[in-house]
Amino acid sequence: MEPTDESTEEPIPEDLKFEPVGCFRDRYHPRAMPELLKNFRGTIDWSNLSNTVQKCADEAMNKRQQYFGLQYYGECWGGEEADLTYDTYGSNPGGCYKNMVGKAWHNFVYKFIIPE
Repeated sequence: MEPTDESTEEPIPEDLKFEPVGCFRDRYHPRAMPELLKNFRGTIDWSNLSNTVQKCADEAMNKRQQYFGLQYYGECWGGEEADLTYDTYGSNPGGCYKNMVGKAWHNFVYKFIIPE
């Protein structure tokens, strides 16, 4: 008898794209996006921040999280319900750098575009 794959998860599309949502405030407790997916602060390419954004997107995609954010330039945050909580403390465009990453206590948020 051959083993069966009982996984009910859909495969992740290879060409999955994401788009910016905006810049939002955060606080220590509770976090607007509660899960630190990965810290890229030690490997930030300041001449090409899109590399850090893409690394964070990869982390979020692997964890099947539709929303993710970058805080303090290189901390990648998310959460299973981040789509409901990312804007808890309101928006603040001045709290982000180059409309790509958040500064201290700010998330620049992105979301994956889910094909229908």
